[in-house]
Amino acid sequence: MIGDIDTYDPIVEEIFPRAVRLLDRLESPSMDTALVLEPMRGDPVLVSAGEKVPGAVLGRYRRAARVTLRVVQCRFVEDDIPTADPGFLQRAEVRFTCQVTDPVEIVRSGIRDMTRAVQPSLAGIMSDVLSEFDVSEYNTALKTLKRELEVLRGRGGIALGNFHVKLLNKSEYYDHTRDMRIESMRRRDMRGVVDGGREELIAQHLVKHDGDPTSLLAAEAEAVDRDKDRMIEMVRISTDEDADPVEMREARRHVFGKIFGDPAMLKPPERKRLSRRDVIASRRDGGPAEVTAGGEAEPVEPREPREVAPPPVPEPPPAPEKRVSRLRGSAAERRGR
Repeated sequence: MIGDIDTYDPIVEEIFPRAVRLLDRLESPSMDTALVLEPMRGDPVLVSAGEKVPGAVLGRYRRAARVTLRVVQCRFVEDDIPTADPGFLQRAEVRFTCQVTDPVEIVRSGIRDMTRAVQPSLAGIMSDVLSEFDVSEYNTALKTLKRELEVLRGRGGIALGNFHVKLLNKSEYYDHTRDMRIESMRRRDMRGVVDGGREELIAQHLVKHDGDPTSLLAAEAEAVDRDKDRMIEMVRISTDEDADPVEMREARRHVFGKIFGDPAMLKPPERKRLSRRDVIASRRDGGPAEVTAGGEAEPVEPREPREVAPPPVPEPPPAPEKRVSRLRGSAAERRGR
C-alpha cells in the first residue's frame, strides 16, 4: 500500500492542433524536451530538440505532446510490507531518480504520474526481499534490498537509478529494543557507582546536583530519624505484655540485632552427632571430637571415668525340704525300729 509520494507528470504540454496553423504553428522542442506528434494515420512522429517539425503549419495531427527529458527525483513510502515474522510489518521509504528515455512509449502508454507508474514494480521487489528477513535483521535486509533495486535500471521508456531506501518500522519492536539497550547501558554505568561504595555514591550525587550536598545530608538525617523511631517502637513492643507474641519476638530480635549484631550470631552453633567411625577415628587421633554445623571438628577434653561398684554376690538358694512318707516314715525312724 502506497503512502506519502513525490512524483511528476512527464508530459508537460498536450496540444490538439487545428488543420491550418498560420499563427500558432508547432515549434521545435527545447533542449530538455521532446515533441511527439500523433498523426491521423500511421505511427507517431518523434521530434527531438533542434529538429524541424514536419508539417508545422499544414500537417494533420490528432495530438501533439511535449515530454520532458529531465532527471527528476521521485519518492514514495510503502506501508505494510511483510517480513519473515507475520506479526511484524515493515514500512519503507524509497527515493530514486527517474528519466524518460522513450517519449513515444510514454505518450502511447498515457503515463501522467511517473512515481505511480513504477511503484508496483519497486513494491514487488521490496516485498520479495523483506519477506525473507526477520524484523531484527535490519542491516542485512536493507543491503539486500538496495542490491536488488539497483538491478532494476528501468523499462518501458523509463530509466531509474540512485536508489536510497530507508526502513521506517512502525511496530513496537525497535522502540522496545532501543529502550532495553538504553536501560542496559545505564545499569552498566551505575554498577560502577554502586560497587564503589559510599564514597562513589556521594560523588555521583554531587555530580547530579552541581556539587550541592544539601539534599543528601537531609536524606541521611531523615533516615537516621526513621531508624531511631523504629528502634523506640521495637523496644516498646518487646516490653509490652499485651503485645502479640509474634510481634514481640520479632521486636526483640530487631533490638538484639541492633545491640549485639546479627541475631543469627547469637544462636549457639549446631552440633552434629558423630558416627561410630568418626568416634573410632577421633580416639585413635587422641581423643573424642564434636563436629559443628559448619563441618569443623572441635576437640573435646576426655572425661574422667566414673568408679563403678562391683555387682552384689547373689545368696545361695535355700535347701529343699525333705518330704516324709506317711506310711513308711522317714529314714531315721526306720533305722530306729
